[in-house]
Amino acid sequence: VALMRNGDGSAARVQVQFCEKESLLMRYLNDYGRITVEQFAQLANISQRRALQTLVSMTRANVLRLHTNRKEDYFTLAY
Repeated sequence: VALMRNGDGSAARVQVQFCEKESLLMRYLNDYGRITVEQFAQLANISQRRALQTLVSMTRANVLRLHTNRKEDYFTLAY
């Protein structure tokens, strides 16, 4: 997922297709608002390493936002 820009520098509307795990994540975030790496790993039945990679990739693509916290880091939708 990459944000594309119009010639004038404004953001262009981009349609993104997610895989099954990412779609599951998006539905969860729409319902609950936030998720941790551990929660996503359990939800998607994947390793915590794979969950972290997916969450970080989606954060770099500006789909998710990372919130750091002393107790626990979590992710929310960026829009």
